[in-house]
Amino acid sequence: MSLQQSKPRAVGGLLLAGLAVWIVGAGCGVVGASLAGIVLRCIALCFFGTAGVLRPSLLLWTFLSMLAGAELGMDVPRVAVQTRFLGELFLRLIRMIVAPLLIATITTGIAGHACCAI
Repeated sequence: MSLQQSKPRAVGGLLLAGLAVWIVGAGCGVVGASLAGIVLRCIALCFFGTAGVLRPSLLLWTFLSMLAGAELGMDVPRVAVQTRFLGELFLRLIRMIVAPLLIATITTGIAGHACCAI
């Protein structure tokens, strides 16, 4: 079996193992073993991160970031509140990109229709 064929299996195995460990960690948190639950959920995030490194995918990294944010918010909410500036910075960057993109799109559209009017 070549490396290209075994890589998707390894990524799939890491994702399944990460999901299983995440579920067990969530169960530990519900039962009351919060420290064990935190450790298991962090190990699951490491599994997901390793799968993301082996097969880069925007969907996988987005999912991993959402899980990491949820983990941070559940386990250490004081730290999560202090990282609010990262979200505000991201939204400001998006606003800074969207306005010039819209203006450029409208200008290009108007300029493209000018040749058809004659």
